[in-house]
Amino acid sequence: MEVTVGGGSPTTTLWNTGADITVTLGNVSTNTLIRIFDNTVSGGTPTYSAGKVTIDGTVSSGTPILRVLVAGANQTTFPTLPDSLINQGLINIGGSGTGAGIKVYNSGNGGDTTLRDRTRRVALA
Repeated sequence: MEVTVGGGSPTTTLWNTGADITVTLGNVSTNTLIRIFDNTVSGGTPTYSAGKVTIDGTVSSGTPILRVLVAGANQTTFPTLPDSLINQGLINIGGSGTGAGIKVYNSGNGGDTTLRDRTRRVALA
């Protein structure tokens, strides 16, 4: 499973299926795209799942948008329309139990919800 952060020159990390994923962004001042997908499939049905996804960061300046996209490997841009067609990115995402899902927070200040409030998510799992 692959997690890609950024646009032109993205940072990529590989994860095992079912693993909990942690993405540390730090200070965010520009629009940022995080893509999560099964990198072992091309055009078919994915075989990987992701556990809980935790994104840690804060808005340092401006009004950036954080976009989290769980879709097929060929989906490299965030859909602009609600009825845009996307390919399935994973079998499941978010794990189960307490704290499951996709969590966006600031580990340095638990009361700071600025980045979470500026996050848009699209997931097909």
